[in-house]
Order: sequence, then structure tokens, then C-alpha cells
Amino acid sequence: MSLIKRTQLLIIGAGPYGLAAARLAKIRELDYLVSGSCMSFWKQHMPPGMNLRTTCDWGESSELEHFLQQRQLTFEQISPVPREFFIDFVETTAKSEQLNWTLGQVAQVNYEQDIYKCVMDNGDVICAQNILVATGYYDYRFIPTELAAIFPEEQRIHTADCADLSKFSNQRCLIVGGRQSAFETAALLASHAESVELVYRHARPEFVRSDWTWTDEHMQRTRTQPGWWRKYPAEEKQVINQRFWHDGRLQLEDSLEQSVTHKKISHNPDTTIVGCVPQADGSLQVSLSGDRTIFVDQVICATGYRPDVQKIPFIADGNILNKMEIKNSLPELSDALESNIPGLYFTGIHGVNDFGPFLFFVAGSTAAAEIVINSIESQINAK
Repeated sequence: MSLIKRTQLLIIGAGPYGLAAARLAKIRELDYLVSGSCMSFWKQHMPPGMNLRTTCDWGESSELEHFLQQRQLTFEQISPVPREFFIDFVETTAKSEQLNWTLGQVAQVNYEQDIYKCVMDNGDVICAQNILVATGYYDYRFIPTELAAIFPEEQRIHTADCADLSKFSNQRCLIVGGRQSAFETAALLASHAESVELVYRHARPEFVRSDWTWTDEHMQRTRTQPGWWRKYPAEEKQVINQRFWHDGRLQLEDSLEQSVTHKKISHNPDTTIVGCVPQADGSLQVSLSGDRTIFVDQVICATGYRPDVQKIPFIADGNILNKMEIKNSLPELSDALESNIPGLYFTGIHGVNDFGPFLFFVAGSTAAAEIVINSIESQINAK
């Protein structure tokens, strides 16, 4: 261990949620550090050409307007918002803020004598009074057990691990899944692959332009009344969750409709995978329900993510896991997004149990940042 640093707050993760917290920490003049590569999940695990399903609601609206002027773009030209534009906007804005970064990735977190001792992958140690975990989705990629058992490991891959679609050039690809990620991957893959088979267990989704403005009032309420979701009546929560399911899962963006009619793409709705037999030439003979058979070279699992805090490497390898109160695989959080371990905060997807599905959105990053930084600042001022 070559170097020891000390800080009031270590933010682990440099995506929209982590950076929103870092920006606010700087404004409030807190002593903080950010660990992680800026927008790494978006750059390394999402293929070029993908779009956000929501508006570009990260930061101040005036900042976005100024950025659009600099790029000589209009709001209409970024609807839907391209992945490349969003990365550029967040990276450029974060760079202009001159945030405080620390080199290396966090490899292990230990809680000792009211201090978090974070061992970095380069051997350095950061001692922090508070930690904000803002690590996003990657550790939670999910392939159902039955699919993992059917397909050879070397010929199946999760969508989060195939951002470079050119590696599937001239291959026959099977995409398992029928939601936004599956259809968008199929549309982009058609430019590279020989053929694309989309297989999903439900009817073909509708294509409708999403309108998420109905969530604005709930997001504002999260800012002003952070604990409201926890106290909300169960039947009202169910209504909101069902609307999220409908708008986010049962329907796809209308901009996709034409691109998934590409002649290379075959749709197999209401279909399940029955079996798979590797062939002598390296291909796979895949049996589908209805006595149908297809031959493919690669299987891409667009099967989503299943959050489980125990899968975060730096938590699993440290000493805080057995101290943490966990419910439904996520940490139980206070109205300040703080776990039962003092000074250990979680944001983004980790807060959906206690703060509702609104923290799935980029827009939730600024509200979550306010909640966490307000809490840390008040605790510091109280000492």
C-alpha cells in the first residue's frame, strides 16, 4: 500500500448518478473524490447508435441549451437522445467542472473504527468518512439459468458485453428477449450480421413514443419529501409500477418500428427455446417451440439485469457485507439513501425498493444527489 489519502466523501462510480453527486459536492465545497472511469458503462457496454428512452434531463436545462448551441443542434435533433450525444454532454460538462478524481478502481471496502478504508486496485488506500455507491448496472447482468444450461458458454453473451457489434460480422445471430434492448440490438446488428433471429415468449410489443412527463411530479416529490414512496399506500404503488411496466416494457419506441422490419431480421413471438445441439461446423441447431428449428452461430441474451448488492466486487471482498441490512437483494435505505451502516450511501438502481422506480431514470440522478449531499453536509455541520 503505497499511498494513503483522506476525504469526507468517496463517490464510487462515474456515471450520471455519481457525477451528479460529485458536481453538487463541489458546489457545496465538500471534500470529495470520484473513483471510476467517466461514463464507462455507457461507452464500453452500450453499442453506438442506441438512444435514451427519456429526455436528456441531467443537470440544469440552461446547461443543455448552451451545449446544444455549441454543437449547433436543436432539441428536435436529439429526440430521441442519441447515446453519443448524451455521453458527450455529460463528459464535457463534468470536465468543465474540474471534478476531483482519484486514480484507480476501488477493489475492497472495509469499515473500521467509524472510517471506510478503501483499497484501490493500484494498492493505494483512501480513508473516507462517507461513501456513495453509484456503480450502475454492469455487475447485475442476468442470464436465466435455463438459458445458460442450454447454450455453450463460449457462444452466448449478454448484451452488456457486446457493445462492438462488428465482431458478429457475417454471423447468424439469435437474440433472446423481446423488450427495448433486444429490438434495438437487432436493429443495429442488422448492419453487421448475416441474419438475426429475435425469439421472445410474448406477443410482439407495440411501438409508441414514450411520454414520461407523468413522472415529473413524482420526481419533484422525491426531492421535497424523500421518504414519500415508503409511506405510499400499496395499491397506489401498484398503479405506478404497472404504468412503468406498460410504458417501459410492453411498448417500444416508435423510432424502432421501421428498423426492425429489416430483411435480415426474423421475428419469433410467443416462442420459447426448447434445446440446442452444437454442430460439427461450429454452429448451433436451436429447437424452438412449435417444432421449429433454426441454425445460428452466436446467441445474444437481452435478458436484462437483476440487482444484487452482494455481486458488487468491492463490497463482496470487504468486511461490510455481513454488517449490511439487505432486503430483496438491495440494501435497506433511510430517507437519505443511507444504509444501516453510518456514512454508507447508495444511489440509482440501489434505491428503487425504498424510493420507487423513478431512480431507474437519468432524471433521478439530480434528485438523488441532492438527498445524499444534503444529508452528508448536515452531518458535517453538526460536528
